[in-house]
Amino acid sequence: MALDATFSGDDLLATVGPHLDMLEELRDTFADEYPGVLAAIRDGIASRNGPLVADKAHLMKNVAAMAGGPSSRQLSVAIEEAVKSGDFGRAAQLTDALEQELARLQQALAAFVESHPAGDAG
Repeated sequence: MALDATFSGDDLLATVGPHLDMLEELRDTFADEYPGVLAAIRDGIASRNGPLVADKAHLMKNVAAMAGGPSSRQLSVAIEEAVKSGDFGRAAQLTDALEQELARLQQALAAFVESHPAGDAG
């Protein structure tokens, strides 16, 4: 699976629009919430609970899109599709890749927010 970019500042700016003051909140919420969602995906895979995994992967897809993470979004969709087809082994492999990608996204998001203070429109 060829992945899109880890981070897209343009996608993130499209999410927040002119409200650059939201960048810090989005960064902090992402950092606080993604580990729990990822853990729920792993727990669901371990217990072979397809609906739970699909639900949490769908949530992660939306969170990644909002945070400007096209590759994390892509992996989340792939996890959702894998469990819907009953392939928990593939879902586990994809979740390992997602975990790495989310860590990279968190770093890129933090760096982007630091370079775009609330009063800076570009």
